[in-house]
Amino acid sequence: MSGQKAQAARPPSASNATHDARLHLRWINGIVLHLISIAAPASGAHLLQEDYMFGPITLPFGAKMLFNTVKLKPNVAFDDVEMAVGELCSVVKETYGGDKGGFVGGQVFKFSGFVSDQGSLSESRTADEHYVIVTYWRSFEDHEKSHADKVFNNKFAALAAMCSETKELGYDMLWQGAPGG
Repeated sequence: MSGQKAQAARPPSASNATHDARLHLRWINGIVLHLISIAAPASGAHLLQEDYMFGPITLPFGAKMLFNTVKLKPNVAFDDVEMAVGELCSVVKETYGGDKGGFVGGQVFKFSGFVSDQGSLSESRTADEHYVIVTYWRSFEDHEKSHADKVFNNKFAALAAMCSETKELGYDMLWQGAPGG
């Protein structure tokens, strides 16, 4: 996929699927997205869990946010790290999701180049290209346990080898809201 970006297209129809379980990685607008297709054991019908990566996430009040800024080494493009990020996200979701370890949800973003004139108070209006991996956890302790996991560390090491800098900061939720009634 190097250098190419897929158009925002829906995956093939689940009824056309010929495999039992497979992780699909889609590259859309600079973000790696996962789609899982699973054969239902009783009927053999295939289900596509598009909400796995495209659907909204719900954050309980009090969730802890970990904001990881990732800068890639020179001459390394996100296309080059797409699989490493996808595998890392899958390990976290499958191993630590919900009651298994406190992982609530996550998101991956690419810096768009936009710097708000209205919301930026500093003189500088520039920023280097970077990516952000945002994860939400029940506690910081739950998050730290994930980093002690051998499988996670192997996946993280593969990603880190392609990065010039990463910084992961933890935040306490103080407020959340949405429009509507």
